[in-house]
Amino acid sequence: MLPKTHAILGIIFSIVVFFIFNISIFQTLLIFFASFLIDFDHYMWYVYKKNEYSVKKAYFWFKGKRKKWFNLSKKERDKYKRPFLVFHSIEFWIILVLLSFINKIFLFILIGVLFHMTIDYIEIFRIKERFYPKFSLLWVFIKNEDKPHFLLFK
Repeated sequence: MLPKTHAILGIIFSIVVFFIFNISIFQTLLIFFASFLIDFDHYMWYVYKKNEYSVKKAYFWFKGKRKKWFNLSKKERDKYKRPFLVFHSIEFWIILVLLSFINKIFLFILIGVLFHMTIDYIEIFRIKERFYPKFSLLWVFIKNEDKPHFLLFK
């Protein structure tokens, strides 16, 4: 799902949570920003692989790759490596859970992240994509072994 959609759904979700649970504006903003800034890991992957820092170029590069990616069959997609999306991983969520015991701020970040992932998983099931790339870094590492990149560097 594209960042704009996540931001729109994130603001709606944050407002609903604000009114239902009577949380502060700051806590609401934490949920909102976490609900779409989690996608920063896509940008970090782009910077790491392309050594390019333009957010605009990264956005359109991913958008173009996404279109080509979904023109492939599921079987064809399985032939290629998946990116390491740090913030989309259970390993990161566990860290947020642990940090939330230390400071409540991390609980609201976790809520935003979990909302984002719920929306991602709905899309994953809708488009019949693999679950593991947006679940575990370790799983991606294991599944990526001996696979080529999907036109990532062109």
